[in-house]
Amino acid sequence: AIGQANARGDQPTTIILASGTYALSRQSDSTKSIEFTDPGLFAGGTSLSSDHVWTDNSSGDLDVLGKITLVGDSANTVVIDANGIDRAIKVHKNASLTLQRLTVTGGVAPNDESGGGILSAGNLTLDQVVIRGNEAIGVNANAGGGGVAIWNGTATIRDSRLTENQSDAGGGIYFANLSTGEISGSTLDSNTATDFGGAVDAIASGQIDILNSTLSLN
Repeated sequence: AIGQANARGDQPTTIILASGTYALSRQSDSTKSIEFTDPGLFAGGTSLSSDHVWTDNSSGDLDVLGKITLVGDSANTVVIDANGIDRAIKVHKNASLTLQRLTVTGGVAPNDESGGGILSAGNLTLDQVVIRGNEAIGVNANAGGGGVAIWNGTATIRDSRLTENQSDAGGGIYFANLSTGEISGSTLDSNTATDFGGAVDAIASGQIDILNSTLSLN
């Protein structure tokens, strides 16, 4: 379904998810790669070059290249589980992803890559979403955003919970480069970072607003 939605380009696509667990099952295959905007971990750059190999939609994480909305009926009953084989989702430059009423869990970013649950260089909206139990840990301590990493673009997070995620920096969420974001009515709790920013780490040049939200036990 994601592949079909990507093929529609700028035409918005909404996918309704029935109750259940949607688990990633295809191990990352570095021979099947796709270009992904890589601004450089903690470097603040915008180069397209990268030392990392970004897997395409045929293996590993789900790639969002179009304008896609995934809708569940409850974060308790609809789960996207990366199953520890990769992060769950990456959103490409100029793409947009909206998640509503579901959980993202089990994401593990490849070594020294950011975004354990979700890595976005586009536009990301989380509405009544739980991001739980994801990690982005690097051998060189270069990974940010155990739950979510926003490298560029915009993140809007409302009425959601980021919990029990871990990373080198920004255990819950990490903002970098030209990204902007707003977190409202949300809870960031029990996230950990080995270096700094248990809940949030923001080195972005754009504005980051946190409104009417709870940050606790990070």
